[in-house]
Amino acid sequence: MLTWGGSQATPSDEGQKMKYVILKSCVAAGGARKAGEIVEIGPDEAASLTAYGRVAVAPEPKPTVASTDRAAKPKSTRAKK
Repeated sequence: MLTWGGSQATPSDEGQKMKYVILKSCVAAGGARKAGEIVEIGPDEAASLTAYGRVAVAPEPKPTVASTDRAAKPKSTRAKK
């Protein structure tokens, strides 16, 4: 937090935060981060870390398809003539 003349200024939270994956260990989002972690950071910090090659946009998680239990389905039979 910045202070001067008795006034305080908090960091700007302008812009949309996005999820990024840490490529190399660095300081991001106010703390030390290890490679492989996924963090939400603001656009200004993301732009500088991306330029240094420290972060990349995290891929969207793939939706999981609920598997069906085949044993629970009734056995289908053809009608006899």
